[in-house]
Amino acid sequence: MKLSLNKTRLYYYDSESLTFQKGKWVNGLYVSFLLNILIIAGLLSNNVSVNMKYANMLNILKQKEKTIKHLEVKSQDSATEYADFRRSLPIKLTLSEEKRLNHLYFTYKSLIDKHHCPHNLLWYIAFKESRLNLNAKNSSSSAQGMFQFINGTWNAMCKRGGMDVLNRYSEEKQVKIMCIYLDFLFEKYKDWQLVHKEYTGGVILYKLPYYK
Repeated sequence: MKLSLNKTRLYYYDSESLTFQKGKWVNGLYVSFLLNILIIAGLLSNNVSVNMKYANMLNILKQKEKTIKHLEVKSQDSATEYADFRRSLPIKLTLSEEKRLNHLYFTYKSLIDKHHCPHNLLWYIAFKESRLNLNAKNSSSSAQGMFQFINGTWNAMCKRGGMDVLNRYSEEKQVKIMCIYLDFLFEKYKDWQLVHKEYTGGVILYKLPYYK
């Protein structure tokens, strides 16, 4: 009994071997120490991982901040550009029509620029012909689409642009054909005011400051 109690101590004197022996708790302390080391190592590695994640998050946030600032500047520039464009196109639009015109202007801006067509003239015609309605149809003629092309003009301009006559209600194709047609008329008259008159049958309610 005495020997058993002695073995529960850290060290005890063994009267049989006349030496000091390790008690049961010594191995336990070693195990505990090793576990603590492993736990601390784990915490340190976790802290490194957390710090790395934190650093990565900071980098991501900084990149997002740069992107947001860029988009804010771009958005401001776009808003200014569109406001200038709208001042050159004095027509009254509903909110949904305004949103549609904004979409059309920025979606096809580069395409129209390539053809050197005045943006306000092109979208003025689309508004007057159909109120920007892509699927508009004239019940008394073959005129269709935003620009109300009749079959003959549509087919001729498609041929001029090296395209087939299909996809009559494709938004992009309608804009392309309108650019080709305006270019064709400008080659003929060398004056956008005269092009405007030709398209409207000689009737112009007010003179547009032809905005490119």
